[in-house]
Amino acid sequence: MGKRYWLRGGMYGLAISVVLFLITVSVSDQGLQFLILLALPIVAVFLIVLGLVIGWLYGKIKNRNKI
Repeated sequence: MGKRYWLRGGMYGLAISVVLFLITVSVSDQGLQFLILLALPIVAVFLIVLGLVIGWLYGKIKNRNKI
């Protein structure tokens, strides 16, 4: 079985999402915080899926040379 690069990419996307969430919550004021809290889950899902896809592609390209 492979090294599951897609899972590693998803974890990187999740970590970036958490850091982005912490930064935006600590920096934003109360008026913008409601809008940010609505948009942030959409951005987090996008980053996680993007990480999964990039990790999957990386694994496919890396393992192509071994075949």
